Amino acid sequence: MPQVSLSEGFAAAKRRLWFAWALAVFGIAGAQAQMTEVVLHNFGGFPRGASPQGGVIRDSAGNLYGTASGGGTSNAGVVYRVDTAGHQKVLYNFTGGANGGGPMAGVIGDSAGNLYGTTQGGGDVSACGGVGCGVVYKLDATGDETVLYTFTGGTDGGMPIAGVIRDAHGNLYGTASEGGATGFGLVYVQAGRDRPLDGVVQLYWTRGWGLSHHRRDSRFGRQSLRDYRDRRRV
Repeated sequence: MPQVSLSEGFAAAKRRLWFAWALAVFGIAGAQAQMTEVVLHNFGGFPRGASPQGGVIRDSAGNLYGTASGGGTSNAGVVYRVDTAGHQKVLYNFTGGANGGGPMAGVIGDSAGNLYGTTQGGGDVSACGGVGCGVVYKLDATGDETVLYTFTGGTDGGMPIAGVIRDAHGNLYGTASEGGATGFGLVYVQAGRDRPLDGVVQLYWTRGWGLSHHRRDSRFGRQSLRDYRDRRRV
């Protein structure tokens, strides 16, 4: 066999990767060309919510559930439902105070009809620059909210941008983009019915990266906090 130099081997591998990438792009483009978009609902701002950031979940009847980071009665965001006819109903209005404000993620649901999520701001409004460090919340089927945990921005974390997931024991897992042992965010568990616990348990911490979609030094989280603070002052 003829010998191939290291540089030639890298060049060949790079060509194969580019070829595979091109096939993937063309395949996706072809699939998208066969799809059409149907607008199910247009947000109209106050008081029905505005600027949805997270995704939605769907129940067995086809209703969609999600959050909007702004709008609502206090301009601090809402939890909403959109039915199969495209009609929206606000299930809960955040105030930006102790009940939370500025939800950036969507919600998850359980078999009892409860919804679970996080807010980036609100909670203890003496923390995180006067707008609060966020909460973990539960919203029951009647629209009553229970704050499951209020972040302080310290070693327990703060400013959760992502939502939560839930296991069979009722434990909730999520991430906080700030705080923790190093100040760069953490992964936490909020214990459920089978493991009663007052607070959250830090599972992992990060070094140099905030646990959101961007690096801490991109100032994404802090810019979002400023945007939320500005909305609350309107």
